[in-house]
This record gives sequence, structure tokens and C-alpha cells, in this order.
Amino acid sequence: MDQILPFFGSMGALSLLICGFCLLIFVHELGHFLAAKMVDMKVTQFALGIGPAIFSWRKGMGFRWGSTETEFQEKLNAYFAAREKNQIEFKEKTAADRKPSPAEVDQATRELGMGETEYRVNWVVPMGGYVKLLGQEDLKPDAVSDDARSFNRKPAWARAVVLSAGVVMNIIFGMLFFIVAFMAGVAFPPAVVGDTLPGGPAATTFATGHDKDPAFEGLQPGDRVLRVNDEPITDFTELAMLSALTGPGESLRLTIERDGLADPLTYNITPAPPEKDAKVRVFTLGVSQPLSLRVWKEAKAKDLPASLLNGGVKPGMSVREVDGRPVQRFDQLEKALASARGVPVQVTFADDAGQSVTLPLAATPEFDATESGVGHVMGVTPTTVVTTVLQNSPAQTAGMKTGDIIARIGERYWPRPDQVLEVVRSANGRALPIEVYRDGKLVALPDTAPAGDGRLGFMPNFAKTSNLVATVQPSSPLAPLKLTPGSRILAVNDQPVADYAGLVRLVTGALGDPAKPNPIKVSYRLNLAQGVEGEETITLSPDAAKELAAADWRYAESHAFEPLTVSLASADPLHAASLGFKKTHQFMLQTYITILRLVQQRVDVRELRGMVGIVNEGTRIAQMGGTYLLFFLGLLSINLAVMNFLPIPILDGGQMLFLLIEKLKGSPVSIRVQEVATYVGLAIIGSLFLVTLYFDTGRLLGL
Repeated sequence: MDQILPFFGSMGALSLLICGFCLLIFVHELGHFLAAKMVDMKVTQFALGIGPAIFSWRKGMGFRWGSTETEFQEKLNAYFAAREKNQIEFKEKTAADRKPSPAEVDQATRELGMGETEYRVNWVVPMGGYVKLLGQEDLKPDAVSDDARSFNRKPAWARAVVLSAGVVMNIIFGMLFFIVAFMAGVAFPPAVVGDTLPGGPAATTFATGHDKDPAFEGLQPGDRVLRVNDEPITDFTELAMLSALTGPGESLRLTIERDGLADPLTYNITPAPPEKDAKVRVFTLGVSQPLSLRVWKEAKAKDLPASLLNGGVKPGMSVREVDGRPVQRFDQLEKALASARGVPVQVTFADDAGQSVTLPLAATPEFDATESGVGHVMGVTPTTVVTTVLQNSPAQTAGMKTGDIIARIGERYWPRPDQVLEVVRSANGRALPIEVYRDGKLVALPDTAPAGDGRLGFMPNFAKTSNLVATVQPSSPLAPLKLTPGSRILAVNDQPVADYAGLVRLVTGALGDPAKPNPIKVSYRLNLAQGVEGEETITLSPDAAKELAAADWRYAESHAFEPLTVSLASADPLHAASLGFKKTHQFMLQTYITILRLVQQRVDVRELRGMVGIVNEGTRIAQMGGTYLLFFLGLLSINLAVMNFLPIPILDGGQMLFLLIEKLKGSPVSIRVQEVATYVGLAIIGSLFLVTLYFDTGRLLGL
């Protein structure tokens, strides 16, 4: 199935997802139906979908287009009309007494060879369903019946069994989906640290027993998480979930295995929201999942970064050696690049067919950020380079290319990336003059207006591989040079500077005693008429020298590599079942705690997914293979069970709450209270639908 499914493309994956979701609805309603039959409760309809019937089936009548209900009632009416005509004692009854009793209706149904339940498929809301019980309608709390087999006449325990049966069926089927998926194998990112966010909780917490020891400050790439709060952990997804769902002030106790150490380390880390994005309130440890050494197999060659593409790297190739030394993990590649501090190292890529290519790769320095979020090195911020041009976008139509440096956009010359975005956002549909620096020349592009979504269709980033300057922070070490936008830093102590990696490397190499002021000669060319050149001796303070020496170096094009995954699988059905039990419990707990964190404002409502988001994500997962689809359906089934059992009127959980109140007070909740609660429940569900629809649509449109 894994090999066949991608062939069908997104529409085939979407169709399978919809069929799977309909199956989940079916088994949920089947649970209600079977339980109702078990306690001898009368079921008048079993429906998939909501709204008018497309077709229906009833025992003794067969299939019909539309509903069988009218024809069913006509047959009953004819039966009782004939009986009234033929039975004198029936004629002698009063008009009020002539209405057939529920028992007589049941007897007539049996004698006519018809079933009491209509099975139907409705069309207005295809991905829905219901079981209609006599004496119980969610939208009509007053729809009671005198029939002894009606919902409202059954004891509380029988009604509780029927209400909970749908949830039980979804839990059972969710677990079955998990078991089948785990027997085939599902790939998860392992519980390994890929990278840490500078300044984040994971990067600034010391290992227990190693306080203030710099060698044990923070987690390191390649660290393996063995346990969280003394419980074994299977994958990175579980680690991220535990981080997001911690309570206020809670910490997680991580047991870590690290290369070169015989004994595990313990870190007590308190998750926190990312500081750089005020809109994100999801709590995190500040770690990213690990990457593999393989370039994205699904990537088209043109989607690879230029540095890899021009060097002959093809999709699916993997890194095998760095400077002739074998590497097995991505963090080993990153460490080799970082330790070279911007000096290119020779990296060998190869594929399974034996083809290989070796090319130079280099790390770039991570920039410090001001309070406004502007990145800089010694107060200098690079100009903007175009990293991606979207297909059929205004930028592509204008002739913009990957690697172009933005020399002008609107009235901004040699802008920073944030300034580019600001100009585009404020264009309000106006055509913007655009000029780029390409192959050593200025190239004027046609004036171009943003598309309807307010975007030009290109991705801006810092032009770290140039020596061009966008802005200089006031009071920074290089502020005395008075560099204008588009100026260049040419040399440090007479050694040429080609890019920002060279700038950082040469300046740090020129540092003497970091505890004393360090004078450094900087040569530059101003972006003025005749290209005025000059040189200035600047002085780095001890604090500035210390910060620069500790600069973090990263490989900027790590996005070209696939995430690292390991298959969680078991050929033993019992072990697969235990994995299924664990994931079932994990996701049920996750859903309930997520709702609690929403109330506590620890999880942003933007993180929720509605029907549009679920379908979009499910289609993407279905294209990955059959086992992924089964796992996703298991996850959906569990979430369907949990959400249905929330104590919200109109849901099964709300009805169970009414039953509990009835049991405690000795009488049913009043019809008026049930009606008000029903409308409140509808308002809650409707509001949640609209909110998730808004954010789902925004994500799909890139807003």
C-alpha cells in the first residue's frame, strides 16, 4: 500500500482520507446502535451524513431513492385502517383511543415484515452521522415518548451505556489502527536533540550536579533523551508534546545519554514560549528535531539550494564524508562546519548507486539581535538576498532570480530583510520600483505590484555571503565608519573580507587579550559617488570581544536535508498492542490537557485544527504511505472519542452530564434547562468551527 498510495496523488489520498473518516463516523454510530439494540431501545434511523437522504434501505422494503419514512407510514396507516374496518370492537373505541399504542405499532411492523430502523445516506454534510433513538433528539429535548422502548423511558444506566458506546467504539478502533500501523512500522523522529535555540531553556540549563560548568550548560546536538520524568520516551513528537503541555512553573526531568560520557546526565528544564515571536505561546524546551544526512528525496533538483545544485548534488544523495572523514549523523556534519568558522570544508555526497560528488560547504555566523529583532554582527546588518522565487508570482514575472541582492525596493535602497517586508506590506497594491544586484551589475526590473494576497512571491534573507552593508546600529563598534546603505567592508587589518563569515573570522583572529580593549583596522568603501574608500581603527570593548568570540556558527542550508526518522514497529501483535495502548493513552491525555492549557492561555487558539486543517494535514500524511494513513486515522479516532465525551451540551459527554445530575437529584433535568444548554452547546461548537476555519484558511493561504 505504501508504494501504491503515492501514485494516486493528492486527490487519491484525499479520497482515502474521506473514506477513512466516514468509517470512523460509522463505527461511532454503530456503537450507539448496537448498544441501543442490546438494551432494547427503539432505533428509528441509522444515518451516515446529515440532511435529506440520498438513498435509504429498510427491511421488507429494500432500497429507495430518498427516505423510506413516508412509504413506511403509509403502510402502517393502511394496516390500521383495514384493522379498524374489520374489527367491531376497534370501531367502538373513542377517537382518542383509536390511536395505535406503541406496542401495536411494533406488532404491525413485525406482521408487515418491515424493519423499525431506516438505514440511510444523507448528502448535506457527508462527513457526519447519527443514530436517531425514539424519545431522544439532540436539538429537541422535549421530544419524549410514552413508548416503553423509548430513550427517555429507559433507566439511567441503559441510557449511559448507549451514550458511551460510540466513544468506546472509537477508542477500540483507534487502538486497532495503531496496532496494525505499528506491526507494519511507522517512522517517527527519534528523541534526539537536533539543535538548541540560543538563549532557550534547553540551551541555558545546567546538568544536575554540574552547576556553572560551561561544559554541561545546555543540551547538545546529538544528545539522546532516554526518559522524561523517569518514564521511557519513544520519539521526539512525544517530547514536544510533553513540553507544550507542562503546567505553570513545571519542569521536565530529562535523562540524557551523551557521546563520550559513561553515565547519563540529568537536566531539569522548565519549558517556555519562544521569546522572538510574541504571537507564539506554545511552551517549548527550545530544541529542534534531528536531521538526517540525506538531501530531500522528493525534492526536485531546481528546489535544492544553489550551493548544492551547482556542485552536482542530486535529490536523495547523502553526506558520507567531511574532509575525508566518515560521518554518521547530521550533528557531526554541523560540528565540522562550525569548527571551521566559515572556512570551506570538503563534503562528499553519494547515492545508493555509487555516484558521488565532493564540494566545499561553509558555516555562517549567527547574528545577535537587538531589542527590535534586527540581526547584526558588531552592529552591522547585511543587505537582503533572494533565496526563493515562487512559481507564477509577480516576482518571477518581473524576472527576479534566486541569488539576487535587493538594491532597491520602493524607496528603500539596499534594505534589510525586515525592511523589504515592510515596504511590500505597505504597498497597498501600488507597483514598486525594484532594482537588484546580479553578477556584479545593477539590474532594473519592471515596476511590480504585489499579488492579491499582498505578496511579491519571493523569500528574503540576510546576504551573509556578500560584504554589503544595509544598516549600522548606533553606538556599535563600526558606527564611527558612518557606512551608508550599500557600502562594503573591504578588509580587516589589511586582510580582504569577502563575506560576513570572513569578517567575523578575521576580527576574532585579530583579538588579543579579551579582557582589554582591542584596536582593529577596518577598510571600507562608501556607497557614494566615485565610491569613496577609507580605513578606520575601531576599538572593541572587552564585552563586545567576548560576545564575538563566542559567536555561534551554523550551516544556513540545513533545510535541504530530510528529518531523521526511525521506524517504531513490532512483528509481535502483543508488543504492537502495547504500543497501541501507549499511543491511545498518550493522545487521549494530550487532547484533554490541550483543552486545559487553552483555558490557561498556555496554548494559543491558533494551534487548533478544524475540519479544513485536518483534511489538509491528513491528505499530506496519506500521501506518505498506508501505514501513516492508518496511524493518522487512529489519532483521529481517539480525538473523536475524546471530543465527543466533553461535557458540552449536544455532545455525548453533555448528555452523560445530564444523566449524572438526574441520578444525583432523583429526577430528570428540566426541559427548559436542556433547551438552553443545547443552544449554548451549539454556540460553542459553532464558534469553535468558525475560529478554526479562519486560522486553517489563513494557514493554507500563507496569511
